Amino acid sequence: MFLTAMNRRDEAIAEVRLAQQLDPASLLIHAASARSYYNAQRYQDAIGQSLSTLELDSLYSRAHYWLGMSYEQTSRLADAIREFEKTVHITPVPMNVAALGHAYAVAGQRATAQRLLVQLQELSRSTYVSPFDVATIYAGLGDRSRTLEWLEKAYEGRVPSLVFLAVDPRFNDLQADPQFRDLLRRIGLSVGS
Repeated sequence: MFLTAMNRRDEAIAEVRLAQQLDPASLLIHAASARSYYNAQRYQDAIGQSLSTLELDSLYSRAHYWLGMSYEQTSRLADAIREFEKTVHITPVPMNVAALGHAYAVAGQRATAQRLLVQLQELSRSTYVSPFDVATIYAGLGDRSRTLEWLEKAYEGRVPSLVFLAVDPRFNDLQADPQFRDLLRRIGLSVGS
């Protein structure tokens, strides 16, 4: 996970492959493998890894999540939405709701994405909702200022998900934004050239 966050893609993949050799039945390691491929922008490998994980356990939420994330990045938006809906059904946590909201937004279904933002607000009355999750949906909606506002809230709250901000393709549209680059710098992540 550290190597993934530091954008050391090949090293991350090598380590997770070793982990799979040492514990081939671990669903968690299989999901970590899909995540490593995803963050390395090797989406077809991430899809294959997720599908093979689902062969081991068809109800493993993390496998559906990384499959949805990979489908989204390969423009298979209906498939991504289907996987995220499964994820939310199996594990209805804010992160999964946010991923579904982002996919709906990217697919042009803005009203549904907005409803999921409201759902996150309602969830926040009874459980913790990460500002990062809210930012994710705003990123999908293309609302740069609200995305940055919620990412700042995540930074103020020391949200752990921020360590993956530089490698999360859902925020690629912000890469050239000075405020975003400053946030990456404050987190301690490389801002590139």
